[in-house]
Amino acid sequence: MSSIFKCLFPFIIFSANFGYSNVQNYDLRLLQTILKGKRIDPDKKLEQFAADISFVIFDLKYNVRDGIKICETQPISLSKLSGYDYLMEEDGLVQGMLCDYISKFQCPVWYMEKTVCDPKLKIKFAERGWKNFENFNKLVADDAFIKASSTRVNDPYNLNDYHGIVYVRPTQNISLVELRRKYPGVIVLDAALYSHIRDKHSMDFLLKSSPKLSTLRPVSKIYPKVFSKDLVESIFQDIKSDIFVIKPLNSTKGFGVIIIDKDNLESTLEYLFTKENKSKLLSNPDQTYNYWATDRERSFLVEQFIESDYLKAPQFDNKLYDCTMRVIAILFYHQKKSELDVLAGYWKLPIKSVSEEGTLIEKHKSYAKIPHFLKVDPEIIEKVKQQLQDGFQELYTNCNSNSNEG
Repeated sequence: MSSIFKCLFPFIIFSANFGYSNVQNYDLRLLQTILKGKRIDPDKKLEQFAADISFVIFDLKYNVRDGIKICETQPISLSKLSGYDYLMEEDGLVQGMLCDYISKFQCPVWYMEKTVCDPKLKIKFAERGWKNFENFNKLVADDAFIKASSTRVNDPYNLNDYHGIVYVRPTQNISLVELRRKYPGVIVLDAALYSHIRDKHSMDFLLKSSPKLSTLRPVSKIYPKVFSKDLVESIFQDIKSDIFVIKPLNSTKGFGVIIIDKDNLESTLEYLFTKENKSKLLSNPDQTYNYWATDRERSFLVEQFIESDYLKAPQFDNKLYDCTMRVIAILFYHQKKSELDVLAGYWKLPIKSVSEEGTLIEKHKSYAKIPHFLKVDPEIIEKVKQQLQDGFQELYTNCNSNSNEG
């Protein structure tokens, strides 16, 4: 068992505190399944990395009272960064920053184009002369990669001692653990958070694994996708809010994310989680709802609803909007010290202002299409950066302490 998994284990167990027996028994069984590796392989947990570089995007709410509350976390490889370019009126700024950071290590870089979602990032990679491969088999057959990845690293805790950087995703044929064991001479970008990043259940537990990190998340809990009045009452008991955010565990791009008030929670859950309604869900033209007809997970996530401080949007007659901040960051572990550096941040607006007629989804869920973006005040981005740094530093400090003891 990896040292960080040992670190997270007691936090995971003690966080399992559920109000109703039917929900409690379900979640404990599900948690046991996770820890046994049937749902999440323990070897793919955020394990003891000697060194690591991960590019991360946080979508979060920010207000003066609560500070930051992280809503979503994902790797940059799954994201497009058009909002920042639009605001700064220049193409490829963040993409260039990422490439500049990689270039600091003055080593070869290999990547698979299909790993990278953002087209401008692909262009930047190509401009640097980094080597692109169509598939994983061609990558591992490359002579330069074979030599670099198999060469001994003198100090595995020093990022500068590695012989190259590779940007690929683990596949069905090779897990993250196997990838790192077979090719120890190179750094695998995004490795530390990869196994968590696509699963909201795993990420939710990770972000609750230390006192400071847990303050960066809204109150949230995992529940079974089995409708009952007890389920509704359990949510009311666990999450003290007049509005709730319902999320599937493995969706991206906001698919399936529903914002609903307390009075309509019961009818919404009944609509989503009863077999009789599946055909209605499938035929619903709104992807927010029809996503649930094909969702294969046995559970779902409920979060406390959090608003940002409202902002005026000059491009929309200075109407007030509840915006979501997108933060682009680098998380790295070097010489037994973890750091989080924020490269950029910008606001994503919902499709409607808070004063317009519309649903909670229309007024609070980010739309993320031009011109629905705003710049972030530099003082606010500094506060956000400090809170993120403090939280993630505590996680790695705790885990490395446990590692040293073991």
